[in-house]
Amino acid sequence: MPRLTAQRGPYSYHDFDELSSCNDTILFTLNVQASTETPLIKACLTSKSGPQMQAGAFYGLLQNNVTSTPSPDMVPELLVPKEKMVASEDGSCGALPQEATLEVETRWSGQGSASADKISAALSQLQEYFRKSASCGRDLMFARSSVNVVVGAFAGGDILKSSVADTIGSYSESILEGTIPARFAVQTTGAQNGSSAQAQFDTRLGFFADLTGNVTSVQGFLASYINNVGKGIDLQDMEGGEAPVSIPITILGSPVASNTTRSGRSVHPRALCRDIQVIKDDSCASLASRCGISGSDFTKYNSKTSNLCATLKPKQYVCCSQGDLSDHTPQPSGDGTCFTYEVKADDGCWSIAESFGIDQQRIEEVNKKTWGFAGCSALKEKAIVCLSKGNPPMPAQDPSIICGPQVVGTQRPANWDDIAKLNPCPLNACCDVWGQCGTTDEFCTRSDVDDEHIGTAKPNTNGCISNCGTKIVNNAAGPAQFAHVGYFEAFNNERDCLHMDITQMDTETYTHIHFAFATIGKDYSIAMTDGVKKQFDKMVAMESKAKKILSFGGWSFSTDHDTSPIFATGVSDANRELFATKVVQFLKDNKLDGLDFDWEYPGATDIAGSVPGSPSDGLNYLKFLKSVKSKLPSDKSLSIALPASYWYLKGFPVKLMSAVVDYFIYMTYDLHGQWDYGSKFSNPGCKTGNCLRSHVNKTETETALSMVTKAGVPSNKIMVGVSSYGRSFKMVDPTCTGVMCKFSGSPKLSNAEPGECTATGGYIADAEIATLIENGEFDGTGNVKTWFDDASDSNIMTWNGNWVAYMDDFTKFTRTKWVKELNFGGTSDWAVDLQEYKDSVDDDNSGSDLGDVHDEDCIQEYANLDALVADLDNVAGVCAAEYAVGTMSTLLDETLKKFDEIKQDYDGKFGYYASWIDELVNPQLENWMNNFFMGEENKTGLGNRYFDCKYEKKGNKYSGPCPVPYSLMRKDSWDDPEYGYESWDIEYTLRDKDGYEKALGRDLGISADWIVFKDTDTYPECEGAPDDCTEVHQWRRKDFPRKKDKISVPDPKKIMEDALPTIEGLRSQISQALLLLGMSLYDTEYDYNDAVLALATPVQMLAQAVDTMSQVKDIGGKISAQKKKETILLIVSLILMIVPFISEVGFAVAGLSNLARLAFVAGEVANGALAIGEIIEDPESAPFAVMGILAGAAGRGGKPEATFADAAKARRVLPDAGAMGKTFKGIDEKYQKVMGLCKA
Repeated sequence: MPRLTAQRGPYSYHDFDELSSCNDTILFTLNVQASTETPLIKACLTSKSGPQMQAGAFYGLLQNNVTSTPSPDMVPELLVPKEKMVASEDGSCGALPQEATLEVETRWSGQGSASADKISAALSQLQEYFRKSASCGRDLMFARSSVNVVVGAFAGGDILKSSVADTIGSYSESILEGTIPARFAVQTTGAQNGSSAQAQFDTRLGFFADLTGNVTSVQGFLASYINNVGKGIDLQDMEGGEAPVSIPITILGSPVASNTTRSGRSVHPRALCRDIQVIKDDSCASLASRCGISGSDFTKYNSKTSNLCATLKPKQYVCCSQGDLSDHTPQPSGDGTCFTYEVKADDGCWSIAESFGIDQQRIEEVNKKTWGFAGCSALKEKAIVCLSKGNPPMPAQDPSIICGPQVVGTQRPANWDDIAKLNPCPLNACCDVWGQCGTTDEFCTRSDVDDEHIGTAKPNTNGCISNCGTKIVNNAAGPAQFAHVGYFEAFNNERDCLHMDITQMDTETYTHIHFAFATIGKDYSIAMTDGVKKQFDKMVAMESKAKKILSFGGWSFSTDHDTSPIFATGVSDANRELFATKVVQFLKDNKLDGLDFDWEYPGATDIAGSVPGSPSDGLNYLKFLKSVKSKLPSDKSLSIALPASYWYLKGFPVKLMSAVVDYFIYMTYDLHGQWDYGSKFSNPGCKTGNCLRSHVNKTETETALSMVTKAGVPSNKIMVGVSSYGRSFKMVDPTCTGVMCKFSGSPKLSNAEPGECTATGGYIADAEIATLIENGEFDGTGNVKTWFDDASDSNIMTWNGNWVAYMDDFTKFTRTKWVKELNFGGTSDWAVDLQEYKDSVDDDNSGSDLGDVHDEDCIQEYANLDALVADLDNVAGVCAAEYAVGTMSTLLDETLKKFDEIKQDYDGKFGYYASWIDELVNPQLENWMNNFFMGEENKTGLGNRYFDCKYEKKGNKYSGPCPVPYSLMRKDSWDDPEYGYESWDIEYTLRDKDGYEKALGRDLGISADWIVFKDTDTYPECEGAPDDCTEVHQWRRKDFPRKKDKISVPDPKKIMEDALPTIEGLRSQISQALLLLGMSLYDTEYDYNDAVLALATPVQMLAQAVDTMSQVKDIGGKISAQKKKETILLIVSLILMIVPFISEVGFAVAGLSNLARLAFVAGEVANGALAIGEIIEDPESAPFAVMGILAGAAGRGGKPEATFADAAKARRVLPDAGAMGKTFKGIDEKYQKVMGLCKA
């Protein structure tokens, strides 16, 4: 089938919410005359960098098993097709440009919530669009920037589009002056001077901005304006406004006079005019030019058609001479296809019908078989419709569409009734009317507007067109024997506890042992670590009814950068036979019963940290499996694992594979997890992504089973996944239990409490869950709660603000029964070693859950760190680290309590802080740009290095690097240019933008975002008595750097509150360390002090920050300038202490350090914040490194002791604890004493 190519151009959307997925500025169009319930939006990005929104992103993300393939990204290209680019040097398209004036009405109302920079971004992109667009024909365009700014503009066909761009630019400043309105409207009704013919030309200009983000209000304004030709619309409901004014504009007039006398009377004796056909983007001016007549003659010859210039349509006929038009009523083409017309953004059926001499009813009648035509009330821009009888046309092709008849390159089917079957989705997934693939009811339910109109959908639905339905299919026959596959994690001995020996596996219950995992070397040899090899040898030697299957690969092997390419190269033509031969020989040598391959992402290019796959991976994998199967003894099995995600499953040719393998392991678990955080599309109905959902949801499992069976896999070859672990989350609100309840953290960081053995936030074994439940039953607090959720068919437990979904034995039993009744081949359990704690076996401690216990009982409890330090003489060295970590929870609780108390005093005070920062900017800029002195110490005049200056006075000229030489300014002057009363002008041009922006931060601590270039007048202070100050001394500087009216200063309180989720994660890690130390599970290969030093660092930073808060709690408005600067430094220092806790790496740390520099440069004040800033500003510095290691480990799991060791190593490079503040240093000294005891 035709494949979607990497075309550049606009892409299609049908929901305004989809546009909010992108933070960049977007240009888009839609038919303003159509219903707002089912919009078809053509959109594209306007920049070549920044976040890009995927077309069809509405349909989900990769981890969700019901997702479809994302369509191509919205390309970073302006929405100006080649045919609309300026066609002549002056943009006139052959007509004669003329100057005119338009009467303009301006109105506004309400108060908007948009920022000035977002408004400017949208307006500047509209300007750019109209400046690039050809000036022939009407034009309509929207721009959107952030969720609050939507702007639309319409320009008539006889107005020069570059002039439209200039007009939009002239109104930009009006919108941004003073309070930003909620709505802003500009409209004209036509030219006010020139000939009467020109007055009838289409010189309308309508411009509307909604600064609350309401797209439909902009659509409604433009539709009304377009329909009210020559009148405009009533804007009296908008309370603010200005009296109409005339503005200059360039319109397109008549051609040269020598062509205006041509008559058609002798050519058309029957009083039929000489006519021509309108082509795309024609205007009355360009038509007059093509006719070779004047604008007034053109208007006279076509006077029978009202509002002609405002309603021109391509393929319409117009007169070039006197007489009536011939009958050009649309007729079918020679091949039997109807007369076609492409719908424009401002079209309605009534206007199309009027232009072609037909009625609206005819359009309805002849389009009953037209693809996508749902009636005149739902016209879509760029839709191809019939205006005559005849065969329906092929619909417009769209590069954002991936299935159905509108895929680029699609040819007409021999039988029109087969049009919906064209370009089916991969895996036979459902294709909807918007040309997107999916597997849920949203995609798979038909909703045609009626039985006649094909390719349509009722409002607010997607409407399936092919492969519809979500039922499980291909399941008429069950397996010969229902299987119970159990995965054994042979690497489980790497955990601190919850160990299991392979000989302890229940081979009565499980019919197949899948031993996980063997790895594959780059020479395709089979490799195992010592611990895994020991378990493997035991499995080979043991007697068992269960089949012994060796599994290769796994998630880590499939995704790690070093190992992910091995599968791809191994199945390639060059290595396939060697690879297959080696694995089959290994099976024979070890008398195994089968081979299982777990290559999870063939062909995938979006796995972070992995080597991108190739489109050929899937077919190469199939060829490899065929080779392996041909070499295996007939009684040996071959199986592979399959992902339950549409996006990744389509990389497998599963229908062809099902004829080769004996069964598939279908991974219907991990349907949800911490990775959902921040993903708008991963959880149905949850725009933030972080809603508590079960990873083994039965409804989603059923959808996944429908997907794979519709793809051609028989049910009896599918082993359906069940889990022996839970996916856990930290709850935002511990009292909330519904599907819309939220969890905290980030996509890579789970704040959930780790299990004592799995030691990974977000992932907890059934055995650990059972222990929590058992302990909860005895503690009597009611802290642990469990229930069964019928909707997801999952067990749920909450404890200590944590939430986990899992499957207990009964849930597994009922899920297995359901799977069996549907004729599936069996179940696959990940993983048997997670189910329960085992005793150690005779020859080793594989099943043991406890390490070596030290002799000393650490039973003392200390209220706080001071109490511990005071009692150090009585503390055993082996207990010191455990006691120290124990005091951290208390210190953290006390610190956060103090924060809650103090932060109330910050409400309402931020304005003072921001205004003080504001006051410092312009004086420092003046000094930095001083034209007469330069000095490094005070940064005087240093800014001149990045500018060129232009100066002229009394014939003395200068053009070159700033500053302007003093000697030149003094020449022929009767007064001193710096101190005297004579006036002068200097024009500044920024020469080195990068150097300037870096120097602003380095020299002054000012952000470039705070600066605007504008003309300034400077008056010196008067000298002498006030009465003597009569002469005005004016320094005029053009394009001089000055502070913007509004600058964005980081809010200390908000920054602190953003850090709280990470602080909660720190609490979990303290608990984890305390558990390991208290139960003697801490690996003795590591130093206990590592846990103390690593965890104490962030606790000390928080304590220092809160202590600093207490010092500035009396902040107020009326304090001295010196005190203001000192207070700024205090506030900045406390923020800098919190910054490392914020998970977003892109946080503007340098900006905070800059604030400290700004206050320091502005006066001689204490520079403690500077020292902190220099430490924090470096991402490799101790605070960032420690928090990065701790936070990263919380998200990915791993050995806690190793994490603490790495973090402690990073902490030890901190040059001077004293530079971090007195509180930090004081606590640090106490912990150092405790750690000294531990070493002893």
